[in-house]
Amino acid sequence: MQNLRDFVKDEFKIVEINIRAYQAVRDQWDRHGRNPDADWDWRELMRRYRDPDRLDMAIWTRSDRISALALAVTTGPAVELKFLEADPRADCPLRGKRVLIALETVACYAQVRGKREVRVRPINEAVASLYRDVYGFELVAQPKMTSYLMRRV
Repeated sequence: MQNLRDFVKDEFKIVEINIRAYQAVRDQWDRHGRNPDADWDWRELMRRYRDPDRLDMAIWTRSDRISALALAVTTGPAVELKFLEADPRADCPLRGKRVLIALETVACYAQVRGKREVRVRPINEAVASLYRDVYGFELVAQPKMTSYLMRRV
């Protein structure tokens, strides 16, 4: 994680999603118009994905601002980043870095868990392009199954 901190430069911390994160989302994001493609009910997601192998993270800035929430689960040979929602405000200090922080955290978790891949199922083509073009993910198309993007760790 030290290399990531060197790249990002802005101070941040990653903690589990908790009551404080829920309140910060309500207080900081809800009045600014969350992305309708990624406006998830985080309490419900945390209830639904109770697996002890899940990785949930709240990414906070130095100024105690919630920057992103993410949830990943282990699945077969991979850890899949299932949900990622970022601060909708244009002035977020970690804007342009939140996906990188989440992906690197998931990759480290995958290595610790002995998994070989990180997977994502983007919410739209623009996000899919970001994962492919910037973060090096490859499309895995499966007959009669939902396709996903994958990167080896």
